[in-house]
Amino acid sequence: MRKVLGLTLIVAAGIGILTLAACVRSGEWTSTFLMGPDELVSVGRNPYFILEPGYQLVLEGAGAQLIITVLNETKKVDGVETRVVEERETKNGQLTEVARNYFAISKRTNDVFYFGEDVDMYKDGKVVNHDGTWLSGMDGGKFGLMMPGRPLLKASYYQEVAPKVAMDRATIVSTSDTVETPAGELTNCLKVEETTPLQRLTEYKYYALGIGMVSDGTMKLVKAGKVPAAKTGGVPRFRRYRGYGVMRHGTSVPTPVTEAASRISLASSSRPTATVLGSTGIAAPLAIADPGASTELASSGPDVARGCGATTAPGSRAATHCRSNAAGLT
Repeated sequence: MRKVLGLTLIVAAGIGILTLAACVRSGEWTSTFLMGPDELVSVGRNPYFILEPGYQLVLEGAGAQLIITVLNETKKVDGVETRVVEERETKNGQLTEVARNYFAISKRTNDVFYFGEDVDMYKDGKVVNHDGTWLSGMDGGKFGLMMPGRPLLKASYYQEVAPKVAMDRATIVSTSDTVETPAGELTNCLKVEETTPLQRLTEYKYYALGIGMVSDGTMKLVKAGKVPAAKTGGVPRFRRYRGYGVMRHGTSVPTPVTEAASRISLASSSRPTATVLGSTGIAAPLAIADPGASTELASSGPDVARGCGATTAPGSRAATHCRSNAAGLT
C-alpha cells in the first residue's frame, strides 16, 4: 500500500463495530480479527473497495500520479489466497514506487483485509530499497482490516500490524463528506483518518461508494474503471454514447435506455451524465464505456455524475447489467 504515513495501519476503534467476524481490541484500535474457516476469498466487492481483476483507479495531483490496479494474480500469504493489487506511483513523470499489495475479502461480511506488501522504491529508474515490505505471518506481522463491509462512524482499527515496519491505523471520521475531483463532485464519501505509532503524522483519505479511494493527500481521482485484467497496470479508455446505456457484456449493441432505471445529473456546467441506480437504490455515478476498451461501466474525467453511488450486490458484475438513462448525453 502506498505509504503516505510511512506505513498504513488502520484500526477500527469502535464498539462491536463492523459485522466482521470477531475482533479483539488493543487500546483504542481493533488489532486482531478472528475468521471462520474458508471465510476469506481473493475476489469480491466491498461498497468502498472493489477487489475484482482489472479494476483500476487513477489519482493525480501536485505533479504525482498513483495508478492502483487489481491484477489477475493471487498470492498465498499466511495460509490465505490473497489478491494482488499493484500501486505504481510517479512524481514528475519519474517512477518512485511500485508496491504489490495483498488483500482478501470476507464472504460473510465483505470486510477487506490487508495481508502485506512487497515494495520496490525507485530512484533514477533503479530500485534502491524495499522499505515498507511486510507479510502477515512473518516476523510478527499480522493482517489488518483495510475496509469494513459496514463502516461505522468512529470505528477504529489497524490496517496492518508489522512491528517497527508498518503500523498504520484508521478511524472513520465521516460518512457524508463531499469531495471535488477532476472526475467530478462526489458526495456521501467516507472520510478516514490515518495515523501510526511509528511517527507523529495524520493523513486523510476519502472513499466513494461503488468507486473506492478518490482522494489521498493532494492526489484526486481522475479515472476509475475496468482495464484488461493483465499482470501489469494499464490506462482505461472511455467514450460516451448519445441515447444509449452501457454496452452489455459480450455484445456489440448498446443497451437502450430506460427512464425507470436511472436519472440524469450534472457533473459539470456543460457535461451531463447518467446517474445509474444500483440494486441498493443508491445513485452510482458512471460514464459510458468504450466497447473497444471495456464492456464495464466506468467513470471518466468530468463525465461523472454527482454522487458516490453503490452498484449492485457484492460480488456481482453490476457494470455489465446496469442500465443508464443517457438521453441527452453529448
